Amino acid sequence: MSNMVDLIRDSNGNLIKVKINNTNASAEIYLFGATLTSWIVHGEERIFLSKKAILNGTKAIRGGIPIVFPQFNTKLTTDLPSHGFARISTWKWGGINVNTPDKKEVSFILTDKEVDKKYLEIWPHQFKLVYTVLLEGNSLSTKIKIRNTGNEPWLFNTLLHTYFNVKDLTEAGVNGLINCNYIDTSPEGNGEKKIEDRQKVIFQKEVDSIYHDVTQKNFRLQTGFKNDILVEKCTLPDVVVWNPWIEKSRRMADFGEESYPNMFCFEVGSVYQPIELDVDAVYEGGQILTVD
Repeated sequence: MSNMVDLIRDSNGNLIKVKINNTNASAEIYLFGATLTSWIVHGEERIFLSKKAILNGTKAIRGGIPIVFPQFNTKLTTDLPSHGFARISTWKWGGINVNTPDKKEVSFILTDKEVDKKYLEIWPHQFKLVYTVLLEGNSLSTKIKIRNTGNEPWLFNTLLHTYFNVKDLTEAGVNGLINCNYIDTSPEGNGEKKIEDRQKVIFQKEVDSIYHDVTQKNFRLQTGFKNDILVEKCTLPDVVVWNPWIEKSRRMADFGEESYPNMFCFEVGSVYQPIELDVDAVYEGGQILTVD
């Protein structure tokens, strides 16, 4: 594997995605949504990307690590797209920050100037997002820095909506959420508030759970591969765990009903309560994923 940063362009010379490599691993990130769509470690793809994902910039990419901002679901307003506009905007290439054989860090930038004006009519605020992706050894770090560049405070939510590739869903699970408060927003849960009593959260039906004010920082994800994935949550307070199961999968044209056994989402963010960001203030958060 070559130790490079590859800038991949379309036939018109426009940069469409960036590929980074080190001795052990590689990652690919599209400028559309700054969505990371691949993380291969020792030859194994650890990120799920739907075979039906639309990659031409007309729709949010189904899979990878979409960036949710400025709202989670339709929490601020139903007039904005669900999960906000960051994942459906084309980001600017921020450049290479670190480039050594084992360590590659690149960044992507989104400001209000890059966002479709129709969204800013609904959410009329100025901001700068800087998203950094660091590939080092068997680890992938994805972090977002959010700055209020306007002249008044505003409210937002943010989340890294990571889709993990699963080899065997019957063996899959999330460890580290025991005793956490959560809202079960699956059809069966109907928004009920619960306390997690399972050492390992498993997938035997639709799962859509919002764990809030999670003090734990470290989690172990079992995905059916020989090596687990360790997740370190960096400053963000909440975790979402999701698998659409059969019925919801059928309703997602870019997903496909056969895909649900091959993935689950473990998403770190700040979604339970809106955050108020003062003028010129900065909010930072992220995650470090490591193949154990």
